[in-house]
Amino acid sequence: MHRLEQQRTGGSEAEAATGDRTVRFTYIRDDQTYGDWNIWAWNTGVKDDQIDFDSYENGVATANIAVAPETEQFGFVLRSTEDWGTAQKEFGDRFIKVSKNDTLTKAYITSGVEEIRIVPDGSAPVIDEGNATFYYRDKDLFSTDQMDTIDKVELKYNGETRAMTYEPENERFVLSYENIPNGKNPYSFLVTKDGVTTEVSDPYNAVGGESFLDFQKGDLTVTGSVAPAAVDYNENAVLSVNVAGLTEDVTIQKNHGGCFFVGRIRQA
Repeated sequence: MHRLEQQRTGGSEAEAATGDRTVRFTYIRDDQTYGDWNIWAWNTGVKDDQIDFDSYENGVATANIAVAPETEQFGFVLRSTEDWGTAQKEFGDRFIKVSKNDTLTKAYITSGVEEIRIVPDGSAPVIDEGNATFYYRDKDLFSTDQMDTIDKVELKYNGETRAMTYEPENERFVLSYENIPNGKNPYSFLVTKDGVTTEVSDPYNAVGGESFLDFQKGDLTVTGSVAPAAVDYNENAVLSVNVAGLTEDVTIQKNHGGCFFVGRIRQA
């Protein structure tokens, strides 16, 4: 019987070393007793077979699963033994979505809970309707579960410095910035660790050691038409939208169309 504080090497750990991307699969049981529990995985792009846990420490079991560069998600079944006929299975087939920006995906599976907690992927700033959300994650500290050793992170952008908020479960710092300026503007992060502050670029959005946020606010004119102008109850109409003012620097991310009545209402 395997319990916490036991260590086993080989197997998945060696397999993970052969791939560019890894999923750290953490299995959590209240009784901290893992017996012969193992993972049957498929569509990893590296190995579709039984994968054993690498370590049993701090009350959890961990497996490092190698995945191919093109793998977007893979399936798995948690089973209590190697015998499909007698093994207890937790919830049947489930799937883990693999991060695109981080080479390491962290997935947490709790016994008796069907939902899988996956730590969000690292990300460049996300722009939405003139506002931006900035994220900061140190890739090396993330891989060793030490993001919480950072004292603080501040965003340096648009001529000012703002403190970011740490999200422990997501292992990242985050800041929402409203009404970002138009154009291509530089930004950086002031990272304080062990009392020392260092200015760094965005690990997920840097060219030549510099990071920029490019936001182009356009002066657009949107018009629409419906054809045919009148339809019966069993006919269809097509809505056409024309956008004037688009340039190479200004593109449409999304648009919204409202529902309205087209056609005739017949009196009985």
